This record gives sequence, structure tokens and C-alpha cells, in this order.
Amino acid sequence: MTHRISKILVVICWVSFMFSSCSKKYSSDDTLAAQYSPSIIMGSDNHILYGLHPVTGLKNWELGLPNSVYASPLVYQGRLYVGTAPIASSGGFPCDTLYKINPKTGKIVWRMFIPGPSGTYSIMATPIADGKTIYMAGTNGFLYSIDTTTTTAAPTTINWSVATDGSPIISSPVIFGSYIYVATQAGNIYSFDKATGYPASPTPN
Repeated sequence: MTHRISKILVVICWVSFMFSSCSKKYSSDDTLAAQYSPSIIMGSDNHILYGLHPVTGLKNWELGLPNSVYASPLVYQGRLYVGTAPIASSGGFPCDTLYKINPKTGKIVWRMFIPGPSGTYSIMATPIADGKTIYMAGTNGFLYSIDTTTTTAAPTTINWSVATDGSPIISSPVIFGSYIYVATQAGNIYSFDKATGYPASPTPN
């Protein structure tokens, strides 16, 4: 009987030891900061945006988009901006045109639809940045001024938009002084006040 009681006590002690050793203990140290590898950002016509390691070429991340990426992405003030072509969603409404992305992770920060005249158009010109604004041109012949500081893609994110001659804009805009210059495929060059969008020249150059 004494031997049996001894075995029971040993089992109880062993069980108590196991539970105490499995109890959760938390370190008082701060959590290590997330580590990210540098990335070369590359778009493609297969609707995927890639973040590739510059040395190994391995993917750090990839992001699927609803349309092809023709223009080079813009990295500005810690964010990545990518323009695509608006396409109709399953509900018949246009999908997003501009994406603001975390370049370290490939996660979308916000997305917005850039309005324009009816018809299909695309973003083939790389956007240009200045201060808190990026300027993006489309093959619909429009130039857009977009606020980068908002946390969501509200309608007020677009400062202004102006039309040129309706022919595609496939080259990037250029900023000089207080004006932004853009050329269309019709061979015309336009200049606009970068703050207001008002024409600096009444007729094409």
C-alpha cells in the first residue's frame, strides 16, 4: 500500500512539473523590428507587380492587379505609386486606376479610380512627383494632379485635371519652376501651372 501511495505521489509531482514548465513566460525585451530586403519594383502586362531582390533576383513579394502595368512605378516619400488602365468590374463600374503601395511589403495602402472621358484609356507615362503632389498623364489626353498626403483615396485627393488635345500622352510630364510640361502624340506641348492646372500657354507650342 505504501509503495502504491509513493507511485501516486511521484506521478502527481511529475504532472505538476510538466504544467509549471509549460506555463507561458513573456520576455520583457522589446519586439524585434521587422526586417525587409531592398526591392527592384517591376510591372508587367500579366497584371502582376513584382518586388525583386536586387542581388538574387528572388521575389520579395508580388501583387496582382486588375490590369497590366505599362508605366514604370514611382517610389516617392516611402510609398510606391502605380497607374493602370480602368476596366469595368463585374458590376459594370470602373475599377481602380491608381494604387498607393507599401514598397517593403507590396501591400496596398489605398486605391482610387481616376475619372476621365468615356472609353478605354491607360497609364503609360511614369508619374512625376513634386512636394506633396504627383502628376499623372493618361492616354486619354488628360493630366492629373493628385494629393499624396491623404490616408484614403477620397474624391478630394485629385487637386485638378486638365485636358490637352485628346491624343495619348505616353511620355512622362516634366516640371520646371512653377509649371509642368507635357507632350502629346499629336506633337503638341502644353504647359500648366502646377498648383492650379491653369494653362500657361493658351495654344499648343
